[in-house]
Amino acid sequence: MGLLDSLFGKKVTVNFTDSSGKPIKRVVSEKQLEQWKCEGKISVLPTIRVHILDPMGSHIANWEIGKDVTEEIVAKAKDLVTGDLYVMRVYEAGVPKTSVLLKEHWLRAKSALGE
Repeated sequence: MGLLDSLFGKKVTVNFTDSSGKPIKRVVSEKQLEQWKCEGKISVLPTIRVHILDPMGSHIANWEIGKDVTEEIVAKAKDLVTGDLYVMRVYEAGVPKTSVLLKEHWLRAKSALGE
């Protein structure tokens, strides 16, 4: 990887997780990313963007497929346009319960909560 590539090559945004689990976002060249993959310095994990609605408000997270959500749920419930999942979290006796919703149902629930 040369200096010109690092300055002018095509860039991609990469989401890393450090050793403590803290998310880190970096912009690197595609060549640098491929070099790191070949050297075994990084591994690519399948993730999906998730819109979460809970009593504290809505936010967006990235879930690891196979760890945070099953491939089966992703195949059945991801939005066909955006490729994202939409979930609603409620608390019963202080225990969070998460349900995957179709985008239309999630938008209705968000509107009903005044978001």
